[in-house]
Amino acid sequence: MNACARQGDPGMPGGDPDVPIDGGTSLLLLAGAAYGVKKIKDIIRR
Repeated sequence: MNACARQGDPGMPGGDPDVPIDGGTSLLLLAGAAYGVKKIKDIIRR
């Protein structure tokens, strides 16, 4: 009789890792991109 049983990997703690990006995160990314474009335009205008 084999006393060793193979157990599955428990994975990462903390819930579902495949959480979709919600609207708030998308807005923050868009705002950051717009701010970066503005800063680049300000540098070019000098």
